[in-house]
Amino acid sequence: MRRSTAERLTRIYPRAWRDRFGDEFIDLLETQPFGAAVLWDVTVSAAMERGRALISAQTCMAYASNVGVLARRPSGFVPILCSLAALAIVLVALASSAGARRPDEGAAAHVFQLLIAAQMPMLAFFALRWARKARWAALTVLSAQALAIALALAPVWYFHL
Repeated sequence: MRRSTAERLTRIYPRAWRDRFGDEFIDLLETQPFGAAVLWDVTVSAAMERGRALISAQTCMAYASNVGVLARRPSGFVPILCSLAALAIVLVALASSAGARRPDEGAAAHVFQLLIAAQMPMLAFFALRWARKARWAALTVLSAQALAIALALAPVWYFHL
């Protein structure tokens, strides 16, 4: 294989990988005949290296301001799941009672209140942990959490439960 072709193939790898292994890899490719099998192997290997670079811990911490990274943290998505569970409980309770008033609040109301109240420490932890490091991303995730709480509370406000 010609050196220029080997250099082009090496460019599809991540920069950190090229800095570490690039020269040796080019030398190795020069000894191989160019063909579909070599092209396939290099492409698959480069894709795997790029995937490893995306999920490494260093990359996640380097890009902690990324909203997706913060939303995948337990303190980012658990409050949203609690809000969705509270919304589901309200909707199931409304559907099962057909809007009839009860003298007692019932178990559904108590579980709803626990789910909403349990989020507050998680929200505070998330805000304290990420507000300084990744302000805008943390505010975006906190906004999504607040929107999920409002969504869970909307049927309660609308039906005056």
